[in-house]
Amino acid sequence: MLRRVRFLRISELQYSIFDGTLWTEQPLPAQLVFFRDRYTDFALLMATGGIPIEQYTQMVERWLETAKQPCFQQLYSDLAYKPMLELLGYMRKNGFKTYIVSGSGIEFIRTFSEKAFGVPPRQVIGSIATTDFETGEDGKPVLNLKGWPSSIDDGKRKVVSINQFIGRRPLAAFGNSDGDQQMLEWTAAGDGPRLMLLVHHTDATREYRYDKDSHNGRLGDRTLNEVRNNSGKVPKHWWIVVDMQKDWNTMYPTPNIAQNGSATCHAK
Repeated sequence: MLRRVRFLRISELQYSIFDGTLWTEQPLPAQLVFFRDRYTDFALLMATGGIPIEQYTQMVERWLETAKQPCFQQLYSDLAYKPMLELLGYMRKNGFKTYIVSGSGIEFIRTFSEKAFGVPPRQVIGSIATTDFETGEDGKPVLNLKGWPSSIDDGKRKVVSINQFIGRRPLAAFGNSDGDQQMLEWTAAGDGPRLMLLVHHTDATREYRYDKDSHNGRLGDRTLNEVRNNSGKVPKHWWIVVDMQKDWNTMYPTPNIAQNGSATCHAK
């Protein structure tokens, strides 16, 4: 994937940002499926004062142990993209600190980010729900999740969050939707070597084919064309579109994973 890029070890502090471009997000993102499956428990806890973060983490962990993506009938963690896992490892091996930035909830992603992607919780950036410091019934302090995020970590908000959490402009950014456009632009605005990579979901056989007509993870012509048109304009600024169908020999770590063909498995 990075055969055209040679810009390693250019400083002591190197940052690369990955949005949710790490596992299958169709027909619905995993967090939405979790809320749907656990809605009754979740709503009851919220109505009685909120959910301690530790309890929420346990709920997510238990759910991930058995929940299967409906179209592949595989655990969600088994649907991480092998090329992206290899890329994460390649970046870290060459001195980069890798972060995940996503529109999904930060506490949800932190539950599995290290086990699934090798990214520790402290290097996860996401949408933040209202959280309060309170004293529990046992007299011990507790952090309670009180409600839905006040803003979704997407589009321009991703750039603001990256700066708030890291305080540095990344050298490389990887996305797959219109919500990543500003993140790629901000990365490219820095001096020196930069990598801006966009994954295009074009494989309807091994995964899903979707872009401008999708309600979930929409990738419009404007974003695609910006990446394509910027390629080669500035020396050592690499803008790359990865075509999943053409460029990825392998989709998932486990071979021969295939959809069940149900009409409900179409990209949303």
